[in-house]
Amino acid sequence: MNKTSLSNRHLVVTLLVGTLFVCAPQTKAAWTTLDHPLATTVTAAFDIDGDNIVGWFYDGSEHGFFYDGSTWTILDFPGAIKTNAYDVDGDNIVGKYYLGFPPPQGDRGFLYDGITWTTLDFPGAGLTIAYGIDGSNIIGWYTEAGGDHGFLYDGSTWTTLDYPGATGTIAYGIDGSNIVGMYFDAGEGQHGFLYDGSTWTTLDFPGATRTYAWGIDGDNIVGWYDDGSHYYHGFLYDGSTWTTLDFPGATVTVAYGIDGDNIVGQYSWEGTHGYLYTLNDNLSGWVWMDGSSDFGYSLDEGDLVYFFSPGSVWYYNITTGQWVDYEPAGWIYIEWPFFYDLDTNSLMFALPPESGLWVYHFSTGQWEVLPRIIP
Repeated sequence: MNKTSLSNRHLVVTLLVGTLFVCAPQTKAAWTTLDHPLATTVTAAFDIDGDNIVGWFYDGSEHGFFYDGSTWTILDFPGAIKTNAYDVDGDNIVGKYYLGFPPPQGDRGFLYDGITWTTLDFPGAGLTIAYGIDGSNIIGWYTEAGGDHGFLYDGSTWTTLDYPGATGTIAYGIDGSNIVGMYFDAGEGQHGFLYDGSTWTTLDFPGATRTYAWGIDGDNIVGWYDDGSHYYHGFLYDGSTWTTLDFPGATVTVAYGIDGDNIVGQYSWEGTHGYLYTLNDNLSGWVWMDGSSDFGYSLDEGDLVYFFSPGSVWYYNITTGQWVDYEPAGWIYIEWPFFYDLDTNSLMFALPPESGLWVYHFSTGQWEVLPRIIP
């Protein structure tokens, strides 16, 4: 599953928007915002196991949470100033808590089984954070005088995980014998990795300046990358294909955890929010109009189309001629700069001033380019 890191040289994601383009992917996906009811500025979802999601939120302080799809439960390590939950596997949750300074009262890992809180400290470490759990195995990051290291803890034995030749290593996610994370090379470059217990494999999103691998489930790995302009995007990697994940309208998207078709993370738009991204492969019968499946038109159910504007989601039903602000099952949104024309039953794509106006006619299934009219 997944996680986050903090150190004076580790990026703190403070949660910028992908370029829209026209192509025809064969998948459909749905984005759902996750905001803890008590959060004032930040909700971050870090992992998912079935219907259960864990993470943390901010209300003046940082608290972990457990969300089962209907009920939010606050997770605070007893006596701690801050608690962050990073991974869940069945009844077990791992993360970190913070008691304050001076050391050794800094960040410390924990295991919580729903009843008992257990501190996790790598022997001799100045800091320990537990990021991932699968069965009896826990992975994460610790620091000592020699630097930053990943670890694997099986309940009795602590094992250091160092990418060969790296100056620092952090383990974020685990599934079976496979562990993902990131490492620093000799030039302080930041790369993702996959470790299967014997072989270390570097994971670099094509063209990215840095890549962090956070969560793993089977062959699928999620994380985030920097596109070179300090714009951060989530990704899904299945071992052969890299797919960008951008929450519609967001300025930053990062992916932390995956379980089956469900991915969780956080995005930035007027604050920092958690999200649940559900991907259904091989959906037929849709006309797609942008590269990340951000909007489309149902060939099978011609009355389903909807419109997204930054900060809110609106859905337009062609059959009833009504706009609604909730998401019926199976609806696909349209985002700026796309508009739906009530009078002509056409979809319009507003290009920059020096370009024109693209119009998609549902009646003919064709795009038409019109001169741009500036009022």
